[in-house]
Amino acid sequence: MNESTVTHTIESLDRRLDEHLEYLRARALSCPPGGGRAWDEALAHYHLAADPAHVRVESAMKSAQRAGATVEEFARALESLARFAGEELDRALPPSTLSQLSLSPPVTHRVEMFRTRLRSFVSVERERYGRDVGAREHAPQTVGSSVSSVFANATSTAKLAPWANIKVDPSTIMSCWTCGAPQEKPLDFKCKYCRNQMYEKR
Repeated sequence: MNESTVTHTIESLDRRLDEHLEYLRARALSCPPGGGRAWDEALAHYHLAADPAHVRVESAMKSAQRAGATVEEFARALESLARFAGEELDRALPPSTLSQLSLSPPVTHRVEMFRTRLRSFVSVERERYGRDVGAREHAPQTVGSSVSSVFANATSTAKLAPWANIKVDPSTIMSCWTCGAPQEKPLDFKCKYCRNQMYEKR
């Protein structure tokens, strides 16, 4: 085995991984929310079991998908594909054999890049697929929605704060920069709750 063989093997595995990935994506994305016949055929091709219909429906509704097989089933297919590619890599280029070769830095780097791709393959492609089908948990966050969610969360949990029912004079209110508690006494700048100064020292 020489460098040319190693390079050719890695390039071939990388190309085949792309081909299988695109096949899975095309089948999954062509289905209505939750899956369909095309996706079932893809699962059968890879000897993967499909979830029961009610599980698919619940999953698609929970994530508010616009289309496509469920993210969970797609992720399982990705795991199977990554495992297959890893096994093919170890079979074609056994680590024990590679360790005995004096590979040039570019070839060594190419091998490591492919291994790195396999390690992150499922998470990266699951995230991409989730965005493509509009799954709620994979929706891109905008500045506006992030700020809105922060204020919504603060409003919904405000009643849980220990100072929620404290009555204070609006003209003297100062909030603790550490924990957010209100100042309760004029000219008292030490927080009653966290015992830090009410203002940030600069």
